Amino acid sequence: MKYSTKFLFALLVAHLFIFSACKKLEKPLGNDVTEDQVFSSAINAQSFLFETYRVIIPYGFPYATNTVSSHMYRSMESNLCDESEFTIGYSVAASINISGYAPNDGFLTNDVFSYNYAGIRRCFVVLENIDRVPDYSDAQKSQIKGECKALLALRYSHMLKYYGGVPLVKKRLTVEDDLKIPRSSVEETVNYIAQLCDEAEAALPDSYEGRFTGRLTKGVAMAIKAETFLYAASPLFNSSTPYISSASNSLVSYGSYDANRWKAAADQSKKVIDWALANGYSIINTGNPFDDYGVATSKEDNKEILLSFKGQLNQNGFTRYYLPTLGAFNAGSGINFNILPQFYKADGTNQTWPTLADGKKPYAEYKQKMDDMEPRFRQMAWIWGQSPYANPTNPRFQWSFSTENGQVISYTNVAKLVKFTYKYEGGNNGNYAPDWAVFRLAEFYLDYAEALNEYSPNNVEAYTALNVIRNRAGLPSILSSNPAYNTQATLREAIHRERAIELFAEDHRSFDVRRWKIASQPGVIGGDFYGFQYTRNNASTAYLDYQVYKFETRFWQDKMYLTPIPQVEVDKGYIIQNPGY
Repeated sequence: MKYSTKFLFALLVAHLFIFSACKKLEKPLGNDVTEDQVFSSAINAQSFLFETYRVIIPYGFPYATNTVSSHMYRSMESNLCDESEFTIGYSVAASINISGYAPNDGFLTNDVFSYNYAGIRRCFVVLENIDRVPDYSDAQKSQIKGECKALLALRYSHMLKYYGGVPLVKKRLTVEDDLKIPRSSVEETVNYIAQLCDEAEAALPDSYEGRFTGRLTKGVAMAIKAETFLYAASPLFNSSTPYISSASNSLVSYGSYDANRWKAAADQSKKVIDWALANGYSIINTGNPFDDYGVATSKEDNKEILLSFKGQLNQNGFTRYYLPTLGAFNAGSGINFNILPQFYKADGTNQTWPTLADGKKPYAEYKQKMDDMEPRFRQMAWIWGQSPYANPTNPRFQWSFSTENGQVISYTNVAKLVKFTYKYEGGNNGNYAPDWAVFRLAEFYLDYAEALNEYSPNNVEAYTALNVIRNRAGLPSILSSNPAYNTQATLREAIHRERAIELFAEDHRSFDVRRWKIASQPGVIGGDFYGFQYTRNNASTAYLDYQVYKFETRFWQDKMYLTPIPQVEVDKGYIIQNPGY
């Protein structure tokens, strides 16, 4: 859903005008930019709103600086689990993988706690002032209030995934207010998110005219609620036994199991699907799985995108820290060997991979095994010594052997990660970055399948929803592939595996393994991690063989099921730290 030229211009106005103005809004009235000025006209208020979009909506590509977002510097969430590894150069994720989170070090975290509340405050500034704008109609004011409530819900939902229950700020705070707001329980946090979503849905339209495409719709409010309910229903929160027991269990768990939480998640996910199909969205399936998945994950404004981050910044994190730059200090991310068994071959069967004990195997075998993989893997993988499957002729992606000194080449991955670059048209450098898809329709088919299987085992609709995603990928329906997937446990396994493939590197896996409470299993987040080692024939541009090798042992403790609250906040005396820190 790409913003039009006018909408992009408005965002630029927001960057130039509001980025500095927002700080002044924190000061008393009378400065050179005041609330009276911001809300004196629709154009000024709109600019402030669009900048609020940029602050609130999550962005998953690496940032070149850690000052513009709650996201990690030079890192992706994918780098914190079995999906991938940032390959060359410093990154926050690399440090966390070795030592874990550090509540007293604001750098060693996958979320900047205070940044969340900066965005929340902006939403309340709009909510409390939008009625003052003289050239907005009542209907427009109501819609903008709906947008801000959905943005609030989105940010609180984001925080729920990281921290569990959080302090719920429900208005713009002033110096006269009691600023000592304690954390709310998981249940209270989920309920407040749901309330905001319901209020937003009632005020938001199903779509916008072309120049405003990209703003929040009814479907986005539904989607935020659906994802929140899925997390609420999952074992991390929906349990009588928290991951670590403490005196404040309600902050990290419901304290009981209730199957109806799965039903609520299933019903809400189905509501998203039904809304999407009624409003022009659909799973892209033209019968060409390779191209269809490439379009769904790489092309802006395609039929699967419900919400994306579009407020691009003047920084080069995507081109410098995501795109592989062979031989440069930074070389993007690579796919870990640990995740490789999750992917199918193109015919839906399992690939056979070498083990650590097998030693060297011919490079030709490596290439053949990669060529045999399913389309989704080939869309995201740039295998060693070849051109990417998704960009075979793009000069940006031509393999270079010139930087390899010596014969044995050790890498931390089995292929470079190039998902989101199907038919890539950007350059080598500069500040280009594609949109980041926050909600893609495929997610909600998998959410629906998962929640329904937990609440109503063997329900035919769970199989149908799962098969929509499998069939688009060129895989046979799950029971045709293996009749053994006819129980709740085996279907759960298939759904979890499908999420690992379909949503790879889309900021789901790191949280999925936590909400399923399997993150403690060796090789998922902590434990030994493996890649391939290659021998190069120095007389030619070719590799001779490959073998599995261990490149690092990552850190894990059960306290890492949730991110720590910064110690500086805990030391204020009214916010309780997550257990174990």
